[in-house]
Amino acid sequence: MAKDGFVFPVVRLELDFKAPALHDDLLSVFTKPTRVGGSSITMNQKIMRKVDGKLLADGMVTLACISPSMKARRIPLGIRQMLEKELECGENEQD
Repeated sequence: MAKDGFVFPVVRLELDFKAPALHDDLLSVFTKPTRVGGSSITMNQKIMRKVDGKLLADGMVTLACISPSMKARRIPLGIRQMLEKELECGENEQD
């Protein structure tokens, strides 16, 4: 994406640690969009221990869409549509 003029730095991160991971633990990270704005994306992330499914960390991360010269940019249409589709799927799962 950077070669196309889009960069997505983390601008906010909130993370709750629930349990420790150990040195050789295999982990799974699950990411779901929770909000898609004009030039930012907020996603929920869950980190789980693969062997027992125990939740180790739960957080929210916000990414901004910027140009390589650090100016805000609108999220490209294709990415926006993909994220909005995932957002709709998540809302339907809660029904």
